[in-house]
Amino acid sequence: MDNDRRQNGHRKAGVRFNVLMVPEGGGNVRTFRTSKDFLVIVVLLMLALIGAAVMYVINNAERDEEYQAKIGALEQRISTLSEDIIVLEADNENLQNQLRSANALLESKSVEEEIEQETEEVDLSYVPTFLPVFGTVSIPSPYTQENQYITFTTGDGSKVVSAADGIVVYAGESVENGYCVKVNHGNGYETVYYEDNTPYVAEGMKVKRGDTLYEIHGESKVLKYQISYEGQFIDPYTIMDIDG
Repeated sequence: MDNDRRQNGHRKAGVRFNVLMVPEGGGNVRTFRTSKDFLVIVVLLMLALIGAAVMYVINNAERDEEYQAKIGALEQRISTLSEDIIVLEADNENLQNQLRSANALLESKSVEEEIEQETEEVDLSYVPTFLPVFGTVSIPSPYTQENQYITFTTGDGSKVVSAADGIVVYAGESVENGYCVKVNHGNGYETVYYEDNTPYVAEGMKVKRGDTLYEIHGESKVLKYQISYEGQFIDPYTIMDIDG
């Protein structure tokens, strides 16, 4: 009877385990007594820790995906902004070109207006408005910034004449254009005439509007004609009377 009671007492108290802790390399062996319930609790805690670690890894992976998506969106935005910047730079260059063209046009108009104003204040006989050639002559070529002169094709017997009153400041050979005559009109204007025939005038001579500078001998001669104002070439069409 006593043995049965002791066995029933052990069942009620629960199963107990002895845990041996043996140090590596030898040493004192320690013994711990524990119960089944304690081991279950330890296992449950370990499972809980493992579950928490797994959830942490999963959450971090999800956050990484979100960050990667945000980074991709930012990179796409940066690419779009870069393209927009390139377009804006091209637009800015176009606007700068238009502004330069507008400024050049305004400056040209200002020069023309200044010339017109000064022309009204001076003796018109000294302003080179007269057509510089008389006789058989073609319509003059256009004036451009690349070629700052106009040309006339003349026939035999035609005459190159002074476009206004002035003084001949040069009359002689030209390396590229035969002969050259330059007339200073005393008010900022100078006219220059290039032609293959020998000029009739000499340096220091006074000339009047319409006085002959050259006489054309031969067919299809070319007269090259320039006008300068205050040392800068201008378009002869702006002041020349094309009707003669």
